[in-house]
Amino acid sequence: MQRALGGIDDIAISPIEEAIGGYIAELVEDGSCLQLGWGGIPNSVCKALLHKKDLGIHTELLSDGMVDLILAGAVNNSRKQTHLARRWQPLPWERDVSMSS
Repeated sequence: MQRALGGIDDIAISPIEEAIGGYIAELVEDGSCLQLGWGGIPNSVCKALLHKKDLGIHTELLSDGMVDLILAGAVNNSRKQTHLARRWQPLPWERDVSMSS
């Protein structure tokens, strides 16, 4: 039997959460490895990190904000120091997306 994957609706980011995300993003350097949860603040952090380079992700879930970071080319896991065998590798269509932007 096949069933569709479950999903969660987008979470609106409040102005306060957006400000908090901006403050947090100022502390994140290029090459940092992120562990983010789910919700308005983590999504606002991701939004504020879109311009960063060589970020890594270490997480048990993949939020929409993290997907946006991957598609924007901000995440490539090239400097991740732990669980190297578990590094995310772009799929062919993701490479095409990041190269065209």
